[in-house]
Amino acid sequence: MENKTGKYFKYAIGEIILVVIGILIALSINNWNDQRILKKEVIAQLKIFSNELKDDIDIFESKIKTYPDDVDYLQKLSKGEYEELDLSQFFYTVVLNDNSILFGDSYANLKTNGGIDLIDDIDLKTNMGFYNDRARIYINEFIEYGISAALAYVDETVLSYMEFDNNNELVKENTIKVIKEKKLNNIINLQLKQKKVLLTNLKNVNEFAKKIKEQLDDYIDAHE
Repeated sequence: MENKTGKYFKYAIGEIILVVIGILIALSINNWNDQRILKKEVIAQLKIFSNELKDDIDIFESKIKTYPDDVDYLQKLSKGEYEELDLSQFFYTVVLNDNSILFGDSYANLKTNGGIDLIDDIDLKTNMGFYNDRARIYINEFIEYGISAALAYVDETVLSYMEFDNNNELVKENTIKVIKEKKLNNIINLQLKQKKVLLTNLKNVNEFAKKIKEQLDDYIDAHE
């Protein structure tokens, strides 16, 4: 009886061990499958981020292409070379010729669902974080500062002192007079400096965005 009891006990222990092993294997398979699904979702989000980078680069390059004309216009305004300028564009060029950039939110989604932690390329992960959390924000802050710094003062000056003709365009002679009398050159020079610095920064951020996109596309290709 003792031998039989010992055998039954050993058999029961073996059965328990097999059940535990089976549960652990099932959990491992489930966990592996969950990780596989999550990684697939991360790759899908990274593809969206890559497309957003392409859109960002297009916007950066569009601004880089047009900013030199703005700089030239502002430089001539600052030097008083009014004869060569269309002064009906004064208010638009000095104040309203720029807009902040509407960036995508795929990176924020990756952070929310924990996808960032699954990226095993540390350099890529660091660059993506810096671009999203610092470079993008810095560019928009710079653009918005340039607009807000001039808007209130120039807007009030234009509405109060500058004349508009029947075509709703600024009268050239009056515009020149107001620029001189109301000391708008201070604002013009501020915008000129802002535009030059922003142009340089846009070129740098644009090259950085291109580098990240190249890294990102290589990573996606290697993990699909």
